Amino acid sequence: MRIQIPFYKIGILFLMNLLVHIKSVGQTILPRFDRLEVNDGLAHNSVYSIYQDKTGFMWFATPNGLNRYDGNSIQIYQYNGSEMSLANNFVRGNIVEDNDGNIWYSNESGLFRWNVMHEKSRNDFELQWKSGL
Repeated sequence: MRIQIPFYKIGILFLMNLLVHIKSVGQTILPRFDRLEVNDGLAHNSVYSIYQDKTGFMWFATPNGLNRYDGNSIQIYQYNGSEMSLANNFVRGNIVEDNDGNIWYSNESGLFRWNVMHEKSRNDFELQWKSGL
């Protein structure tokens, strides 16, 4: 006994197989990493928050500063006593980005904005409250 499958069903199966194959071939492979450590340039092995900004940089909040990873190297931003540096090395809270591309982070000292263009930190939240009084 021979099983007969209608021709249109064979055609549909062929097209579905072709579409699945085309979709899998057309996918781009994104670079990925499994982990980053101090040996890779990270400021500290403890990471409290991770954020990917709209330009693709990965930002890591650590007890020893704010870290920016571009896929190849890590730039560490730490407190160094100047007005341009972080207010405190201990970056514990969430990291977010505003519409202008600035990175916002928090720690025990308050809420801070990291100006990506000028690589400068500022406690805007505290300034807004002071000016409102």
